[in-house]
Amino acid sequence: MNQSLIARGSILDVAKAGDAALALLDVKLVLLCDRSSAMITPDAYGGKMRYAAEDEVIQRLQAQYPGQIALIAFGSDAQMCLGGILPIPGGTTDMVAALDLASPFMDAGTKAVLISDGEPNDEIETLECARKLRGKLECVYVGPEGGPGHEFMKRLAREAGGNLASGDLTKDTSLLETGLMQLLLRAGK
Repeated sequence: MNQSLIARGSILDVAKAGDAALALLDVKLVLLCDRSSAMITPDAYGGKMRYAAEDEVIQRLQAQYPGQIALIAFGSDAQMCLGGILPIPGGTTDMVAALDLASPFMDAGTKAVLISDGEPNDEIETLECARKLRGKLECVYVGPEGGPGHEFMKRLAREAGGNLASGDLTKDTSLLETGLMQLLLRAGK
């Protein structure tokens, strides 16, 4: 990923010349974004790839809520995206690595949302990791209606004390955006 790209409203954008670690203290929501190869599937609204539709929503929310959203991208590994730009998808779906990165935020009381088509590398290990989390992990399923990952995402949300929402990207992106915006507004109270 090109580190010189910084999205408007991202942690690095808000920190500017300041300290990104201090900017992280203002985060209200951590988004764990699936960047596995499956997110390249062009079944989102308007023939877009899933990741492109997800990116549009995240860019708008970061601009609307500057410095309040931290991004964790996960594919074959997981990484913080302080510049607010998610990497191009590729590889497998290491949800455990993403949950491990999100855990300190959740320990501090920050809300977390995992957005995925629900097909992790290891379902059992992912569910075990979810049971150990402090706080709730909300889950948003962005795969096809009735897809193979839907049932797993239900189990993951239940094990992590959260809820499952559908961010059906095949219809449009408003469902995903509205759900994330509601979580942000509740986090600010």
